Amino acid sequence: MLLFLLFPALLGLIAIGFDDTPPDSGSEDPDQPGGSGDDLLTEPDRHGATPGDDAIGGTSGADEIDALSGDDTIAGLRGADRVDGGAGRDALDGGSGDDLLSGGGEADRLFGGVGDDTMDGGSGDDLFDDIAGADSFSGGTGHDVIFAIEPEQGAPDEIEGGSGDDRFWGDDGDTMTGGDGADRFMVATGRPGAEPVVIRDLDFSRPEHGGQPDQVIFTDAEGAIYPRSAFYDGTLNAGIGDLPDGSGAVVVFGSQEVAIIEGHTAEELFHQTIWIGNLQVHEPNLIQPGDARNGTAEDDHLVGGSGDDTLGGNGGEDWLNGRDGDDLIDGRDPAGTAGGDVLLGGAGWDTIRADDGDFVAGFEGRDSYELVYGRADAAAITIFGYEVLSEGGLPEPVTLIDETGAPLSAAETRAGLTLEAQAEGDGTDLLFDGQRIAHLSGVAPAELAEMSAWLTNLAGPVPPPAPPPEDGAEEGDDVDPGDTGIVTPGLDKSATLISATATGAVATTGHFGGNAVFTVNTTDGQPTGNFTSATDALGIEHLRFPAGQGDPQAGLEDGEDWLDVTLMVPDDSGQPDLRPELKRMLDWAGDNDAQVTLVVTTRLMSVDDYADVVADRLTPFAEKVMRDYGEVVEAFEIGNEYWATMNETTYGQKADLAAIGLRNGMLAAGLSEAQQADILVQMATPTGASDFVGSKDSRGYIARLEDANAAIIDELGTETRAAIDGVVEHYYYNKTELAYTDADSEQNYIDRDYAVWDAAFSGDLDLHITEWNVRTTDYDEVGIRSASTIQEQFENMLEDGVDRAHVWPVQHNTDSDLVGSPRETAVLDEAGRVTNSVRGAMFDLMSESLPGLELMATEFEGDDGSFEINAYRSDDRTVVYVSSRSLEVLDLDVDLTGLVGTGATGTGVQIGIDQSAQSSDGFHWRHDTGHTPSSSVEIDGRAYYYDEHDVRASLTDHAFDGPEVALRLKPFEVIEITFTAAADPGVGPDDPAVSGEVINGTGNVDDLSGTPGDDTIGGFGRDDTLHGGDGDDLINGHGGDDSLVGGRGNDDMRGSPGNDTLRGWGGDDTLRGFNDDDLLTGQHGDDVLVGNRGNDLLLGNEGNDSLNGGIGHDTLIGGEGADTVTGWAWGDVFGFDEGDIAPGDTITDFTPGQDVIQLALPGISGLSDMTFQPRPGGLEIGLGRHGTLFLEGDLTVAAIAQSGNFDFAP
Repeated sequence: MLLFLLFPALLGLIAIGFDDTPPDSGSEDPDQPGGSGDDLLTEPDRHGATPGDDAIGGTSGADEIDALSGDDTIAGLRGADRVDGGAGRDALDGGSGDDLLSGGGEADRLFGGVGDDTMDGGSGDDLFDDIAGADSFSGGTGHDVIFAIEPEQGAPDEIEGGSGDDRFWGDDGDTMTGGDGADRFMVATGRPGAEPVVIRDLDFSRPEHGGQPDQVIFTDAEGAIYPRSAFYDGTLNAGIGDLPDGSGAVVVFGSQEVAIIEGHTAEELFHQTIWIGNLQVHEPNLIQPGDARNGTAEDDHLVGGSGDDTLGGNGGEDWLNGRDGDDLIDGRDPAGTAGGDVLLGGAGWDTIRADDGDFVAGFEGRDSYELVYGRADAAAITIFGYEVLSEGGLPEPVTLIDETGAPLSAAETRAGLTLEAQAEGDGTDLLFDGQRIAHLSGVAPAELAEMSAWLTNLAGPVPPPAPPPEDGAEEGDDVDPGDTGIVTPGLDKSATLISATATGAVATTGHFGGNAVFTVNTTDGQPTGNFTSATDALGIEHLRFPAGQGDPQAGLEDGEDWLDVTLMVPDDSGQPDLRPELKRMLDWAGDNDAQVTLVVTTRLMSVDDYADVVADRLTPFAEKVMRDYGEVVEAFEIGNEYWATMNETTYGQKADLAAIGLRNGMLAAGLSEAQQADILVQMATPTGASDFVGSKDSRGYIARLEDANAAIIDELGTETRAAIDGVVEHYYYNKTELAYTDADSEQNYIDRDYAVWDAAFSGDLDLHITEWNVRTTDYDEVGIRSASTIQEQFENMLEDGVDRAHVWPVQHNTDSDLVGSPRETAVLDEAGRVTNSVRGAMFDLMSESLPGLELMATEFEGDDGSFEINAYRSDDRTVVYVSSRSLEVLDLDVDLTGLVGTGATGTGVQIGIDQSAQSSDGFHWRHDTGHTPSSSVEIDGRAYYYDEHDVRASLTDHAFDGPEVALRLKPFEVIEITFTAAADPGVGPDDPAVSGEVINGTGNVDDLSGTPGDDTIGGFGRDDTLHGGDGDDLINGHGGDDSLVGGRGNDDMRGSPGNDTLRGWGGDDTLRGFNDDDLLTGQHGDDVLVGNRGNDLLLGNEGNDSLNGGIGHDTLIGGEGADTVTGWAWGDVFGFDEGDIAPGDTITDFTPGQDVIQLALPGISGLSDMTFQPRPGGLEIGLGRHGTLFLEGDLTVAAIAQSGNFDFAP
């Protein structure tokens, strides 16, 4: 048992060390308070305790001892004792009986002995142990070490660590609760008939960047840690299964249940190996045989292997255990950092170096003790289990050494060293020049009288000891313990831009949507807190729900395992209402400014039955959704992956029915075509149940693919074709080659699919990719390799003309999730960037950097496939991604002068893998082989695991002073480089402006003015004020709450994220808002105003203006002139003041019951003051002497002439 490797002598010596009379002699002192028997004291007995450092022994009865302050050593002996160490660093031994031990403040050592003991460490880093009984341990605050392994079975212990990074040893039915902090659960296995250990709060989510997970470390019955290989070579026959009651999962070795992990499913534990400490090749406190490891200035816990190990503390209150082998245990601390270490030799002939206040036990073998002397006010070293007669009949050597490790001379030793009996109890104090430097517990001075026999300083010269190991890395430091000092030479490569051509494909926020999986990311439709943090961190504003769980699944329950969003339920009044799971999602989306695509069911029913579903349910469903959530739902997707259960003819017939049903429902909600959510139909995939699968059709894939798409289209009627807005495909990368080829197969033939539909619909269909990522079974492309592939997929989608995309999955237990498992929250670095995975880091950078930028088609000299370069550009910014596609380190020189100009400067973010013990264990989960050793190459002297998919990302920032950049990329790393507009030509905010310049802001709040020429002016993320002046200017706010003023000329003004104010002033200006609540004012001229998203205020003022509110509750006032006004989506207000009505004023999309016309016209105070006349193409409203207003659309007088459609201002 592990216990006997650690503390057999220690417990026995403490138990007999404070009473000359053996406990079983029957002797007692009648004058001693308490005497024999179970006495209850009305006040705690001091037993001679003082505020100083005491050594106190109890009696054979039930003692109650309060040791006050000081560093005390207390033994309760027999009876049910209550021992309170009080303040100070105490050693408490309950002895036999059911004892209550309280450590109090600071770092204490508590040993329960025989009996059912209760031990509370209080504050400080405490050490607990017990040899028998069903005990209760409470660590309290601090980093505690608790041993609960006992020789006899059937006495399960309760262990609670409290706050701090705690270490537990448990077996046979013990229950362990870690509490706050990164805890280690050591589970001893292999005893026949033992009950499984229960772990109640295993948390391996690592909520903070660099944070450590809880881990479970499995040992055999003797305490030997199972090696990594035992988990995958069949040695343990390890497995994980769910408990029948759903409370957790059970870990099984062969036929024996060894651990129960509460609160986790087997799937979660399978897909995240970081919780298994045995797999941690870098685990710093579990070293391999013969290793050297030094701790830090913090409190370290290091355990040696079976060989001759070297362990060093290096400051703090450390716990060092050499275990087997002839180990060097060095507890010496730098001056001023000493803490009371626990130094344990274990089996073997160990050398233990100790200083200020250390607790030392050598255990088996003839151990050597080197004790530091001479530090002022140093606490004494305590040695337990010192053997006067060790192996060979020789005493264990003791050497006095100074701060440098040099031994004290014989003359100095004789002159300064004296031995004294311990004031209370049985032991010897070693004093040097009157200072107590050490205490040998359980050894009488008479046994040490011949000092030259055991004190090596008197036995001749002793060679100086080996220096302690150099500073290493310990688990609390968030540094890489594997830095070898070796640098792997890189392959010298170069790339020079030859050409760059604009493609016209511009990235938008719509390309960075995600999937909300019903059973994974929501609780009964309510998105979880972790999923919310993930979508916030990734900037996801478009969601697909319930993702791939919108169709019936045989044998599974609707509302539990999948969700039919079209199912209606009665509300309180008995009227059909949306089901609560759907409402929770849509309410959340509305609160979080998200847009939702809903997947409607198509599977597991005949076409005839589906026709009934459409009539009875789908149409009223669509009407209800759009009435209640028209501002949130942006699309309906008809089915998911039809080919799993049906052929193209069946799916086409169902899509024909569903599209008309959805359209009719939206029309019933009073929405014009422009206001309706998109209706999306799946493109074909000739697999599964398809009529064009290879087993049924021997033709080539392209021919089968094109005919499969044509078969779906053939089932769509004329009305359906008019109702459909777009088509859907899923894009999962499944290639294994290192170099990208740009072949159709690399893009899953999406371009070939779309070409068939585009031709049939005359180019009038949007293209949606509603799931995309690296395929989970593409095992060669996971891990760090997937970062570059995600970028390549995104480039491919833009090239194919994709309008919207939803990545899958945001969070899940897969090898392709972006933000870890559903139990993880988003982990951000100091710059707020996602680091849960390299995939998440890549997506996060793209979603932040690319919206508004145009894809560039580039060609590079030197491109040999070992790297990939993709570029995106706007008027003021260029973003370039350089990716390694090589298994070797690349030293790559890239010349981008032809793309960004000679004066451009840039910044970079490099994506790599976090190789620390908190991230990488060289092990990952595969669907085909289970837990699998990760593939690696040696980089910089250590293993570099390039297909380990459950590692975190490491992000490194760079700066570049020109367009020629020198990069060093480890295999498959990616760097994003952002260039601002070149400084020459152009001027900065403090330079005198000249005609026709590029004027760029800074990271500060800028006030920039243009020249009389045609300027390009850009802010830089803060609340800027930008003046165009004369000329036809391009003005862009670029983030922040900006104020843009065009001045004279025909200006193009663009808002950005933030609440912007855009004023056109003179000329025919174009003003575009962005996603927030903007104010757009045209002033003079025939202006174009577009609000985009947000609740905007658009003021045309003079001229014949065109106003479009975009998405949001907008207010649009055309002003003077013949204005054309479009509210676009959601409920808008169209305002008209006196003088605003002019011949030609038109509202293009007025929706009765949703939009409002606000009239502030003298003499117009109600419907009776107005006339309504049908006209070709719409309806005309007469406004008395002010003129007429035309409403376009299929409108009736009865629908418009309602008081709710108007607001009459006084």
